[in-house]
Amino acid sequence: MTNLPQGFVGIEVKFSSEHKAGHVLYMKPHQTREAKNNNESVLFVNNIPSYCTEEMVSGMFERYCGHVKAVHLLEKPDPKFASVSVETKSKYFDKCQIKGFKVAYVKFEKGAALEKAMNMNSTTDYFWSTGEKHLLIGMRKWQNSYNESILKADKVSEMQKEIDAYLLDYDEKKKEEERRLRLSEKPDDDGWMTVTRKGRTKGAPRTEASKTRIEQRDEKRQAKQQLVNFYSFQMKESKIKQLEEMRMKFEEDKKRIQLMKESRRFRPY
Repeated sequence: MTNLPQGFVGIEVKFSSEHKAGHVLYMKPHQTREAKNNNESVLFVNNIPSYCTEEMVSGMFERYCGHVKAVHLLEKPDPKFASVSVETKSKYFDKCQIKGFKVAYVKFEKGAALEKAMNMNSTTDYFWSTGEKHLLIGMRKWQNSYNESILKADKVSEMQKEIDAYLLDYDEKKKEEERRLRLSEKPDDDGWMTVTRKGRTKGAPRTEASKTRIEQRDEKRQAKQQLVNFYSFQMKESKIKQLEEMRMKFEEDKKRIQLMKESRRFRPY
């Protein structure tokens, strides 16, 4: 496989052995300062097909590389994305699905698994679905997800416990934010106070559009503040210009009046 971006490795992954066509995945190690400090082995994967889920990505890399701790799917690459955290997913409330192709951050348990992923051969056949674990797509997948979305009576209490736990966690986070805000507003032992961006008036976003608007507003303000007729020669020139304009207007008015008189003159023959 040629013409790959610098640092990337490309492999073709087919849905199963019955399919001839596949999608090319572009991969490279995701190196950040935080990941290095935590000794994390994270792989960045681009061009993930729309039908792929986190379980499918995790299963494929576990099959060919090694144990995967977590997989995080995003709509587009995030340079600030530091590490993949293992989050407890809800059984009843799913996040909105990403439409179209996506990217993935795959966290391996060991660095050797990341090396295996980078050494995957582009000529070898790789599959999302195998005979051991056959994945559902298309109509069967939609039917299965719909059947799973129907909540049975014995699961209502379990869902209520999850909702209560989420609300308690949310309230604790809000209390912690309010406590930090109150502490920041109090002066320290030396009398200094921490100044934050939060307040009644929010700061302007630092974007190109806002920067252009500010520059245009400053230009208009400067144009209004320019000094007019400051020097004596400027005053003299402006008076001469006004006199010339008044004379021209006077001559035009005379011609117009003369035309009006001629149009009113009585002509019997």
